[in-house]
Amino acid sequence: MKNIKWLILILTVYLTFLYSFKICSATNITAESDVSVTFTPGTLTLVQIPSITFGDNIISANTKLSPAQEASVYLKVIDLRGSGVGWKVVATCSEFTNGVSFTLPRASIIFTNPTVSELFPGILPITVNSPIILEADGISSTNVAIAEANQGLGNNTIEWIGIEGNNENVNLNIIGGTATLGSHYATITWSLIDAP
Repeated sequence: MKNIKWLILILTVYLTFLYSFKICSATNITAESDVSVTFTPGTLTLVQIPSITFGDNIISANTKLSPAQEASVYLKVIDLRGSGVGWKVVATCSEFTNGVSFTLPRASIIFTNPTVSELFPGILPITVNSPIILEADGISSTNVAIAEANQGLGNNTIEWIGIEGNNENVNLNIIGGTATLGSHYATITWSLIDAP
């Protein structure tokens, strides 16, 4: 009698397991997992600015344009803040000097035909002015590029491309009769502002 009870119990457990397995295997079961990610803000950075050389020139009585020697003149802004508030780049050029006194009065540096890096789909491009005329007076500021709200996220490269030794998209405008012998130097100050 005791053995029969054990046998019935074992059979009951076995049949219950078998029945449950058939139900589970015959039914589609779905479950959901929660997925989350958190980002912290990065920085807004001006990571690359150009150095420009206008090479050797002959003094002339006429106003002339002297092209940059570099085939590629570019600057790069990275916006990793994630806020999409925008930014802008402003430039100022100092007066030219020969190391003793100021030279090349009323000279200017002119940037034309910029190329802007291609961004990922959904990222709005920035606006780059053209022409950009930097008066070499140490005072005048000129807007170079503007990223309005939700523009210019991630990497932004602005490039003025030409031919090595003759990049006609970046020119030094020299007023006729103002050049003097020797080498002349100026400094462009590029300012990255965290709002458009």
